[in-house]
Amino acid sequence: MSRASRRRTYLRHIAMLVALPLVLMGTGFALFSRNLSISTTLTKPAYSSSQYIYMTYNQSVTAQSSVWLYTISPMTVINKGVTSVTAWQVKFDVPTGASAVTCPASVTCTRAGNTVTIVNGAGNGAIAAGASVTFNISFTAPTNNSVLQNIITSGTLSTAFQNVAGLTVSPVAGTRTKKRNTYTYPYTFTVTNNSGQNLSAWQTTATWSLTTTVASMSATVTYTTNATTLTITSTAAIANGANFVFNGSFSTTNATWTLTGVTIRGRA
Repeated sequence: MSRASRRRTYLRHIAMLVALPLVLMGTGFALFSRNLSISTTLTKPAYSSSQYIYMTYNQSVTAQSSVWLYTISPMTVINKGVTSVTAWQVKFDVPTGASAVTCPASVTCTRAGNTVTIVNGAGNGAIAAGASVTFNISFTAPTNNSVLQNIITSGTLSTAFQNVAGLTVSPVAGTRTKKRNTYTYPYTFTVTNNSGQNLSAWQTTATWSLTTTVASMSATVTYTTNATTLTITSTAAIANGANFVFNGSFSTTNATWTLTGVTIRGRA
């Protein structure tokens, strides 16, 4: 073989070595692109939330005989409200043909058609503000590229008055008056709701004694007293970002009396 022939053969070998990785890369890219195109066919689920209850979940899908096993681990029910709930519910649709829906004993699961309803169990219905409940579920389906659809979450708001971050009360004393041995102290109260959520009612309390009496109180609120506590309540809704102002006056023989120990709680 001449030197020129050997050189041409050598160059062909070099070209094949260079081309082979490109072919393999192209094949790998085609496979990756196909997998990526499968994931883009997923349908974005409809989602509806009430009472500030939300749900998130992690899903894995594995082959199991002639079907696919969907494992939801965990499913997390979150209370994003500013007060607690006493019960909760999550509803969603599983893929057509799904079967063997399995839930833990800590919750109650029912199914009607493709719709699965999960409600809290006896020990996990109450969720404090910002807290969550987690559990796992599973089911099988004939396809491997589905997600939960038509998700609806809801809760039952607690009717108790609770501490609410961002709900404040500011009592401002006016000029006292005196009649014989009795002093009367006027106060203007400003309730401010910066909790991020509308509230249906609020209740403020203050330190009290039997030597003090309520001389007057705005008709927009109600009040009660006992030996130690003054309680003022409003069942008028207060929107987020709003203020509620009312007046009251208090009589005592104490020449240096002030209203102390003032706190406030709200109800969603």
